[in-house]
Amino acid sequence: MRLCSQRLRLCATVALASAALIGSLRSNTSRFKPAPNPDKSLPLTELAVWSGDLGWFDEEGFLFFLGRRDEQIKTSGFRVSPTEVEDTIYSTHTVGEVVAFGIAHPVLGQQIVAVCTAPPGAKLDKDLVIAKCREVMPTYMVPHIIVERASLPRTPNGKMDRPAIARDFIETYQTQSAAQ
Repeated sequence: MRLCSQRLRLCATVALASAALIGSLRSNTSRFKPAPNPDKSLPLTELAVWSGDLGWFDEEGFLFFLGRRDEQIKTSGFRVSPTEVEDTIYSTHTVGEVVAFGIAHPVLGQQIVAVCTAPPGAKLDKDLVIAKCREVMPTYMVPHIIVERASLPRTPNGKMDRPAIARDFIETYQTQSAAQ
């Protein structure tokens, strides 16, 4: 494990970490990147796994783990897992697919957005999604915004592309806000 950048990002060489990763090198290109090479006179072809973990080493070489650059939503003083929101929405049988994420909010810190597809053979009823969420979720976990999409983009390994979905929403939201 080593410090990979001045922004406190940690990485491990592929030899140490690849056993823990599932999938091919091709499908994990965002994680497999060249290892940092402080001595530029030496050629280095070693890859490292950039985990998203944050930390630092003290002068004695001890590693201090600070946390992760993660997808947690910080709202109303709570940390909310987007997958918990998604799993709860799925359990209501009111959507086909869903991705939840947080966007900036001046009072709450972040507000929860759920981008959904309609259930197979039906229409998406946004009010019903919210009503069902209110029945089973604490208030701070209920999405503030429900957005319908015909389909949700996926990464090369088949997972829903949460960052792309969030970027698309933010760009659309900002465009609509500017027009009003």
